[in-house]
Amino acid sequence: MSEKTAESLVPYDPQWHEKFIEEKKKILDVFSGKGVIFEHIGSTSVKEMEARPIIDIMIGLVDFEESIEITKAALKANKYDEIFNFFDLGQRGFFVKEDQTGKRIFTALVVKYNKRLWRKHLAEKRLLSASEEARKKYIEFKKKALEKSEGNWEEYYRLKEKYFSTNNNIKMED
Repeated sequence: MSEKTAESLVPYDPQWHEKFIEEKKKILDVFSGKGVIFEHIGSTSVKEMEARPIIDIMIGLVDFEESIEITKAALKANKYDEIFNFFDLGQRGFFVKEDQTGKRIFTALVVKYNKRLWRKHLAEKRLLSASEEARKKYIEFKKKALEKSEGNWEEYYRLKEKYFSTNNNIKMED
């Protein structure tokens, strides 16, 4: 993987959802497990929101322990690379896919279905989808985080992780 820098934000592109659907189909074509649920998350999943042009996919596994190796194999077959030691978030996997030039085009977060991380990401999406004010605040935050992180992916993700944990706007539904 050669892409090490976080990109700037671009205007919303309606094709982002179509790209998610296409990529989901590609992964499912080689997936032999059961109890897997896909969600389009992140800023590209929120209409009219500026975003880095990277499609974030969340894959929820009903039986994480039984399905994680099958899921890793399906992602690797689709040219995803696993990122190790990214965050200590418990049972999860984080994968990235780059184009021929080394530009990051997809991320895949693999988590236990309907557990804390699954609910957290869906709650963030609901908040941003429902509130123009929340979108504006988050876009401003992301611009500052991109500047502060000086293009370092890990630092950028750490800053984003802090944003939703310190802004108590997220309602977790059980």
